Amino acid sequence: MVDILFVGGSGDKSLTHTVEEALCRHFSASVCPGSHSLLPALPEDFLIHESPGNRWSYSHQSILLCKRQFSAPGPFPLSSSAVGLLSSDNSPAADYLKALGVNAVTCGMSVRDTLTFSSLEADSAVLCLQRSLTLLSGSVQEPFELPLSLPHGYDAYALLCLAGVCILGGKTEELPHIRL
Repeated sequence: MVDILFVGGSGDKSLTHTVEEALCRHFSASVCPGSHSLLPALPEDFLIHESPGNRWSYSHQSILLCKRQFSAPGPFPLSSSAVGLLSSDNSPAADYLKALGVNAVTCGMSVRDTLTFSSLEADSAVLCLQRSLTLLSGSVQEPFELPLSLPHGYDAYALLCLAGVCILGGKTEELPHIRL
């Protein structure tokens, strides 16, 4: 199971909504309302935390999704294998991940971003992983391009973060089948 942690403040509802909706619809995933004990059973794939804190004991497989309007939360325990997804122009989030010792994967429309769209249309895009990426399982995903259908009115950053979660969580093959 992979813990998904939204960090950086209360804003960015599009990011939270896009990722939660897609993961809960297409995988074994649950949104953690405040305590693991409130869940009837732990999901097999993803456990989503909207407000991480120091009372949690996160799995060794954790992904931090950094919100665009970033406000650094207090420190909380993470494994050394945790990975953070962030916009390449989000300096406060980059500084926060560095202070935690968390590996960062950038998402955006820059040539220097690890995860980007090489082509972007109104209803489709080509997702591009521009460099090798070590997955949470320890295996390596080589660079690739993958055509995707996009919903009307999509949020590019939220979709890149969703793709990053799927790739890091070993679910790359499911990406073309996700519908929002």
